[in-house]
Amino acid sequence: MLANNYIDKNVTNHGCRNPRFGSGSRSRASSVVNQRNPYNTRNITRVGTWNVRSMFEAGKIHNTITEMILLNISILTISEMRWPKSGKCQINKHTVYYSGEDDDNRHRNGVGIILNKDINRAVSGFIPISDRILIVQLEAIPNKINIIAAYAPTAESDEELIEDFYEDLIKALKYTKDRDTNLIMGDLNAKIGEGKIPGVVGEFGLGVRNYRGERLIQFCIEKKLTVMNTCFKLPKRRLYTWKSPADTKMHVVRNQIDYILINNRYKNAIQTVKTYPGADVPSDHNLLLAKLKIRLKKIKQPTRKIKLNLDTLTDGKIQEELITDIENKIEWSQVKTVNGKLEVNIEKSWQSFKKSITEVAKSKLGQNIRTKKKPWITDKILNLMNERRKHKNVNDQQYKQIHRQIKREIRLAKEEYFANKCKEIENYMRIGDSFNVHKKIKEAARVVSKTPENILTDVDGNFITTLEDKFERWQQYLEKELFHDVRPENHGITFNDSGPSIMVAEVQKAISN
Repeated sequence: MLANNYIDKNVTNHGCRNPRFGSGSRSRASSVVNQRNPYNTRNITRVGTWNVRSMFEAGKIHNTITEMILLNISILTISEMRWPKSGKCQINKHTVYYSGEDDDNRHRNGVGIILNKDINRAVSGFIPISDRILIVQLEAIPNKINIIAAYAPTAESDEELIEDFYEDLIKALKYTKDRDTNLIMGDLNAKIGEGKIPGVVGEFGLGVRNYRGERLIQFCIEKKLTVMNTCFKLPKRRLYTWKSPADTKMHVVRNQIDYILINNRYKNAIQTVKTYPGADVPSDHNLLLAKLKIRLKKIKQPTRKIKLNLDTLTDGKIQEELITDIENKIEWSQVKTVNGKLEVNIEKSWQSFKKSITEVAKSKLGQNIRTKKKPWITDKILNLMNERRKHKNVNDQQYKQIHRQIKREIRLAKEEYFANKCKEIENYMRIGDSFNVHKKIKEAARVVSKTPENILTDVDGNFITTLEDKFERWQQYLEKELFHDVRPENHGITFNDSGPSIMVAEVQKAISN
């Protein structure tokens, strides 16, 4: 048996128990902290980790983000993401970073990190190490914060696979600095169990330690990490993270195998860590959530370009009006002929030319204000998800029945969504609007738009993270690779500059065309 029956029916308080303040003193602990620093509550960020058992399932990502919003989670690492390759995508106001296998047809393993809009502003780096490890770097005060999502091989895996995982984890930490705050979160498939180890494991672990747990502890000792979800006194039902398929009311088999690790020197930044069994995403794992004190920097975002409503250009009348207005608007004051030679102030001419075109285009075409398209997931599905949440850990039969209904509604909603898209495409084909035909096909083919992330690497294939190293790598590429030419300077080619001069009228005509 992997674990003992530990459900304590007499314990009703779900709050965090910090042993420094004693049992039942949560409010007192908060007041003491706030007296020392009244701004602490403003800097509290809720971070968590969850093994969702495949984000490849239809509707799972929307379900997960809904739970993040309900529980006010800013950062969530995902185990068993199962999305192929690596990249990022935006869903509603959340950004998903993911790293998986290179094979598009194999939806296995994979990790991800989901950030809300405010946290995503502070992202300075994204490094997909493997299909089991991913790093997202945040600019913070006073030091950078590295969020590392990890998904360890299961206990039945070969020893070689386990060691490869820890080697990749060590490789990930090499991209961080000693002064950085490093958070490793995920399903580490190890039982640390009870038994305090000063500076590494607290006295509030769960169950019996196994060999994989010993290996994890060894790694934490080497890298000076603390397992934070063993440091707070809580009811045991707020400690377990995984429920075995063999778990029943008569025979409880529940373990603690998901963890949140942090550098020893920054462990006081975490105020509490506990599981949320009521958070509802179909999975045999519980959400593990922590409160973290951080102050983030806002990275300057590039200025948004104004998007013009180019759809109106399909109207021939608007095209003619636009051409006429641009011709009338363009100023040629910067183009002069002196002694038969053409003299042009390039910079002033370009600014005048650019200003003329953009002003006319804005007035004629207007700005493209895109209303947010409603995805195929419907309000009925979201309401069913809310209804299913009420029955989690209360009525398993009703929970499974609603879950089956949700899957059926998702299938019907997707069919209806694609059927409507096909009708739109057929209508545009009928009127010969090829622009919108391609646009709607692209929308239908990419319900969730995933952007592959271009990661800069050096000549040895190692990821480059610092700005100085990036500049150096670009300079090296431009000088030694892109413009490197071993051919002789004189290729025997002669240039004849003789010929008629270009007239101003010819330039004006070419631009008008």
